[in-house]
Amino acid sequence: MCYLCNYTKILKAAGMEITQTRKRVLELVGQSKEPISAQEICDAMQMPPKVHRATVFRALESLVTAGVLERIASADHRGVFYDLAPNQHHKPRPYFYCRYCNQLKTVTEGELQINVPQLMGHFKGHVEQIQVQVIGICPSCMTRIE
Repeated sequence: MCYLCNYTKILKAAGMEITQTRKRVLELVGQSKEPISAQEICDAMQMPPKVHRATVFRALESLVTAGVLERIASADHRGVFYDLAPNQHHKPRPYFYCRYCNQLKTVTEGELQINVPQLMGHFKGHVEQIQVQVIGICPSCMTRIE
């Protein structure tokens, strides 16, 4: 959840036209504690004023293309989630995907240490994005399975 980001400034810095839909989508993603699915965004956008599902998907695609949001596909390709792209307030972060409940959670700092500059130094080309995803079964699902 981000209270530090100015979403209007983020859109302007990305050279994007500031539309009500883009700003609402960006706010929903930024205010979510965890990466959020397109379905969750569409559900939230049904509050007045309602926004058509196709409009939400076009907004998501334009925000990803502009580098404002990250699209995170689950390793088993059963889910797609959106999170704020790394910026001055957000470092790249790893995720945990539960293959049982299909939820994607942010791994808190300290649980998994990743040296991004060192990792980027190993590649000769231009690194556009780094995504680290741990896959398994979350503690809630483990209690239901046992």
